Amino acid sequence: MTESFYSIVTDKGAELINEALANGEKIDLSFIAVGDGNGQYYEPQSTQTELVHETYRANISEVTELTAKGLHSNRRCLLRKRRCGCGYGRSGIQQ
Repeated sequence: MTESFYSIVTDKGAELINEALANGEKIDLSFIAVGDGNGQYYEPQSTQTELVHETYRANISEVTELTAKGLHSNRRCLLRKRRCGCGYGRSGIQQ
């Protein structure tokens, strides 16, 4: 079975991006949050303001720019090992 991964920009995220672009500012992102959706699959919605069943939050520890203008980048954090035998299913980057 082929797995499909994708990301969405929430309504709040789009609002922050538009404000930053209009004002010539950057958005400082500080955290990566992960969750397991309570063990159930769900389609992320743009109206969400939090993850379903957030299980861990960590400071962003590394940012790598992928383009010369910094329009795309990787953000990394260290995740603690899960002890319940289940995996992380969703993640989000937050201010």
